[in-house]
Amino acid sequence: MNIGLRAFDADAMTGIAPVMMTPFLDDGSIDLASFDRVVEYLVGLEVPAIMFPGFASEFYKLSDREKVALGTRLIGLLSGTQTVPILAVHAHATTVAVAEARAWVDAGATALNILPPHYMSPSRSALIEHCDKVLQAVSDTSVVLQYAPAGAAGLLADDVRQLAASHPNLVGVKVEARPPYGFIAELQSADAPVACMIGNGGLYMLDSLRAGAVGVQPGAGFVELYQAILAAWTAQRTDDAADVFGRLVPYLLGWAHTQESMVAVEKRIAHRRGLVASPACRSPHRGSGALDEVAIDRFLDEFNQIITEVS
Repeated sequence: MNIGLRAFDADAMTGIAPVMMTPFLDDGSIDLASFDRVVEYLVGLEVPAIMFPGFASEFYKLSDREKVALGTRLIGLLSGTQTVPILAVHAHATTVAVAEARAWVDAGATALNILPPHYMSPSRSALIEHCDKVLQAVSDTSVVLQYAPAGAAGLLADDVRQLAASHPNLVGVKVEARPPYGFIAELQSADAPVACMIGNGGLYMLDSLRAGAVGVQPGAGFVELYQAILAAWTAQRTDDAADVFGRLVPYLLGWAHTQESMVAVEKRIAHRRGLVASPACRSPHRGSGALDEVAIDRFLDEFNQIITEVS
């Protein structure tokens, strides 16, 4: 289905390609107006791609119907723009994951993200077989493999290289190991390097860029900050990049101790910036506390010149 989406290519793996948040109202219902506003904000920043639903989207608290509705909405909102939607496949059963991947393609997706199964610790051979079958089922669609410590720790760099060699549609890997740069360096050392971006809120951004990463996939609350760091790095103003990144890291270390705490803080920042009507997360949730509010005050004050206030 061609609905005016830009094809996913190497440029869509390069730069800051955030994970879309899921805005909720205080009663836990989905806030579609805020969803659209955040997408508009990201498109205005000319991000190459937006991924949904990911951990930063609280995908595990969305019903299947909600995931399909919001994913399809994202595809429609990005039609005619230069930003590519990357739709995520999280199903743990291979047959379900294949069906989920095919459904996204039928809905118009030109790029997918595969999170390998992790519940019950599948064997390495089972993980390879799972990825192989999903990649084969969507052989005409670009795929990013999400290497998360919980989700794909059984895979080795050689496994990823072999999957990429067997499936030309495997165009890159999102590396979320802590730290990620060793795995990235291994993937770059092959005869046919595999493109890598990183997650974890960009916590290891500069070392990962040094290792050969081409992009970062953070949350959607303060994308301009990551763009500023990358722009300075790309322009070889490494001292400027290191200065901004060095000031950002203490905040990330305080907020990213759990995935949910980082999501809560990102939503509070987005709310303060006028991007979402409410900072609500669905319960149960390990949210932010009073000390995080103090840190958010300092954060917004310190980076005010970089992060444009949204009226």
